[in-house]
Amino acid sequence: MIDHYNAFISYRHAPLDIKVAEHIHSKLEHFHIPAKIRKKTGIKRIQRIFRDKDELPITSDLTDTISHALLNSDYLIVICSKSTCESTWVKREIELFLKSHSRDHILAVLAEGEPYEVLPEELLKEEVQIVNPDLTTSTYLRDKEPLCCDYRQSFRKADKDELPRLAAALIGCSYDELMNRRRAYQMQRITALGAILATLALGFSAFLIWSRMKIQKNYQESLRNQSKYLAYESEKLLSEEKRIEAIQLALAALPSDGDDRPITSEAIRALTDSTLAYQPLAGNSIHAVWNYQTATSITYMALSPEKETFTVSESTQKVTTWDTENHEVVFEKQFPGQTIYSLDYIEENKLLITTNEALYLCNIEKSKVLWEFSLPTGGSIDLQGPMISEDKKSIFVPSSLNQIYHITASEGTLLEEYELPYLIGDQIAMYYGFVLSPDATKVAFNMNSTSPSVGVFSFADRSAKSAEISDPDIRDLVWIDNDTIVFAEYDYFSSDNMFRNMPTIVQPHMDVVTCVDTNTMTVKWSKEFSYNIYLSFSELLNLPSRNAVAYATGDVIEIYSADTGEVLSSYMVNEVVVDIDDSDGDGNLIFITQSGALGTTVDSISTNTTSLTYELVNNINHVVIGGGIYVKQDLSNEVIYYAAYVSDTDWKEIDQDVVLTNIDDRYLDDDYLVISTLVNESQTTRLIAYDANETELIFDVELPSIGFAGSQILGIYQDELYVSRQSSDNKYVVAVISMEDGEQVDELELGDFYIGLSKIGSMTDGYLTYIAKDKETRTERLVIRDLDSGKDEDFDMPDTTAFPLRAPRYYPEFKAIYYSTEEGDYIFDVANEDYTEIDLPKNWTGTEVIEHDTKGERWILTDKSRVLVFNSKGRQEMKLECNGLSAIGATFYREGKKDEQILVVFDDGSLYRYDAEKGQFLGKTEVEAYYNSMVAAEFKYYEEQGLIYIQTGEVTDIVDTNTWVELAVVWNSLGYHAPTDRFMAFSYKSTKEIHVGYFKHYTLSDLMDKAYKIIGRLQLTEEQKSQYGIS
Repeated sequence: MIDHYNAFISYRHAPLDIKVAEHIHSKLEHFHIPAKIRKKTGIKRIQRIFRDKDELPITSDLTDTISHALLNSDYLIVICSKSTCESTWVKREIELFLKSHSRDHILAVLAEGEPYEVLPEELLKEEVQIVNPDLTTSTYLRDKEPLCCDYRQSFRKADKDELPRLAAALIGCSYDELMNRRRAYQMQRITALGAILATLALGFSAFLIWSRMKIQKNYQESLRNQSKYLAYESEKLLSEEKRIEAIQLALAALPSDGDDRPITSEAIRALTDSTLAYQPLAGNSIHAVWNYQTATSITYMALSPEKETFTVSESTQKVTTWDTENHEVVFEKQFPGQTIYSLDYIEENKLLITTNEALYLCNIEKSKVLWEFSLPTGGSIDLQGPMISEDKKSIFVPSSLNQIYHITASEGTLLEEYELPYLIGDQIAMYYGFVLSPDATKVAFNMNSTSPSVGVFSFADRSAKSAEISDPDIRDLVWIDNDTIVFAEYDYFSSDNMFRNMPTIVQPHMDVVTCVDTNTMTVKWSKEFSYNIYLSFSELLNLPSRNAVAYATGDVIEIYSADTGEVLSSYMVNEVVVDIDDSDGDGNLIFITQSGALGTTVDSISTNTTSLTYELVNNINHVVIGGGIYVKQDLSNEVIYYAAYVSDTDWKEIDQDVVLTNIDDRYLDDDYLVISTLVNESQTTRLIAYDANETELIFDVELPSIGFAGSQILGIYQDELYVSRQSSDNKYVVAVISMEDGEQVDELELGDFYIGLSKIGSMTDGYLTYIAKDKETRTERLVIRDLDSGKDEDFDMPDTTAFPLRAPRYYPEFKAIYYSTEEGDYIFDVANEDYTEIDLPKNWTGTEVIEHDTKGERWILTDKSRVLVFNSKGRQEMKLECNGLSAIGATFYREGKKDEQILVVFDDGSLYRYDAEKGQFLGKTEVEAYYNSMVAAEFKYYEEQGLIYIQTGEVTDIVDTNTWVELAVVWNSLGYHAPTDRFMAFSYKSTKEIHVGYFKHYTLSDLMDKAYKIIGRLQLTEEQKSQYGIS
């Protein structure tokens, strides 16, 4: 049995009373006492509340249990309702409680009604004792309003305001103190909750930020991948000569209009390549300049006389004309329901369009049809189209009804109608292949009749005559003067020719080239023409300047004397020829092959020699030459326009009066650019020096006669140029030239000249190192000359019999000389005068590349197929895998605090990266390598730029060290000049006329400006955007 209760709840067992009693019971036992009150009162919690229904055991002696609980309870809580006063048990419980407790330990709870209605009488009175005058005491009852807690309101509100009154009494503190503490506690809870909510909010915000950052990162990565894809497609298009679309895709791969697309190295490279940035003139410099595109495949092409406009027709019978300067469309016309047969310019702005139904002369400039001519007697226009006189005043229109109409070019007025005879001799004539004579008085034709023939019709007397030919058909026909025709005949029924209209056949073929006098229709000469590869192209070309005629088909071109038919030249091209041309009229042919070669005949060597350069796209079907080359591929909807002398026009020449015939050697540092050129006529060396910062010529001088050994620029020290050469008495001498005016101030005779200049001496940081023979013993010695003091130090050679592979080189930073010979390599410690032989493999083929780290403790050495790393003691540390490639340059490289790497350039145009400690392969970058692998590659690294410049011969590669992607290639490069951020480069149309200048190092903005300057307002079409996934 429990001996103590905090309170006893007395109530009548009615529904409302029970509900209130249960609620108060539960709330009091779970009432939270603030910590400071717990500390003050010592009461941690209200532990026990007695309520007879829960606490009274099922026994027959209820009175004893309740009495015990009442006597052992601190307070009596009476639930007061309208039925309370009717309860005998509540009244008895109050009376029993008052026997051991004072009335102020009774707490009333109003469940309903007003206090005077529901409070038991015992709670409305209190006993008061007074002391009488005779010092006796008297007891009487007086009215009292007990402490009442109002639970007539909602439990939630009552628990907040009224429950603490009961709790305060049970705990032993004041109501105000409890409420203050509760408020403080609640504020703490609110603060804690606020902190939790704030933490949650902060966490949620952080999550949102993280999510956004992740989404943004993924978005940026998707844009980066798309940019790389677009850059790849741009490079692919450029390789297919679709330069304009390549520029557009490169621009699409880069940020525009303030968007957040990342800048990728691949996109910069694509833009650099497609804009021809850093490409100076190099000979003809033929490049694709523009791509003229149509919606469907192109059928015919024509170029205006002055080359100002270019016109095509397409399979949808639409004609489009572009301005060749700005490449904008200036004329368009559709011919629905008709078939276009030909396009011919009558004048610069007058285009003759021939269809199966009519001829239309259009003014391109005004987009207007000037006149239209239809056949007056029916029939259709011959498929070959009209014939136009050389003076462009007359047009002759053959019809399907064997008629020829003569009309004026200016008005389209019919002047004459000619009826071609039905019979020529005893043969029925079927006409095709009409060709107008130069004086426009006759027309030659191919005649298909019972016997294949060639014929001529005279407009003057309206007569026709013919001559039989040996083969069934004529391929080409040309007038070489007003009385003579030449034609090529062939047998398309023969086993050699029956497959002509199928893909290229490689087998012997035979045509016959025949010349006929049209006055007598007799053969003047006839020649067999053999070739091996067939394609549908063939052409006869009159060469009046040579009194000759050229014929080309398949893989052969021949030139015949117009008078005798003698073969003047025969060229076996070994590729399918698709065009021959003599636009300049000098009789020297240029020709184009199907695979994209531009060829010229080289009769100066022999009458069967040609020169081919592969400048154009392959699979060429049709060509128009004039002011450039217009090329159409088979079944293509695009014409590629090529021009000569196309280059980066932002190249700046330093001095236009300085013209070089060759570049023998060069030197570039922060202050000067020096070029030496061998003048063959006088056997002297010409030295040209420029101020590299001011880009001004300093001097242009010649050294005295030196024979054919040439010279070598060793370097510049203290504003003096050192140039080694061979003297007239066969000595190895070094000329010292003032950089101020080019005057030679000294000449150092360093020994006998007996090996090449590149193998005798070198210069580093004010020291000349060279091989010299002792004057007395005639043995070879290694010599170091201090240019400041002029003093020499000479040392014994490790092997005086071995031939040096390169000049010895002194490294003053760690006082060592590296010396490489055919028999072995050595590191010479100058301070200790001690040689260390490199432990090279037995099958070493000779050292090609030598490079050291900053301390001279590790050395990279290569031969033709290996890259090895040695320590300063000559022991091999590791071998770098290179798949047998030949290295042309190497260096140790470290960026900031990152691990050191080894970079190696190979002659196939690849840059390999290795871990410098373990030799592990890290990655590969494709770079441009100079065609001459004998030229060593030099590295320059600028950490603030994040770029490496690799100079290989006359090529500078720019590599981004963050992505290891080649950003650009500078052609004809003399080197990168860091102080001005320029690339020194030369330009030439002829190899005998070289000009020196420079490019600025372009920013991305510069490159984009170049691109927009080329394409103007041209935008990708919606179809193109859809194709490449560009939104």
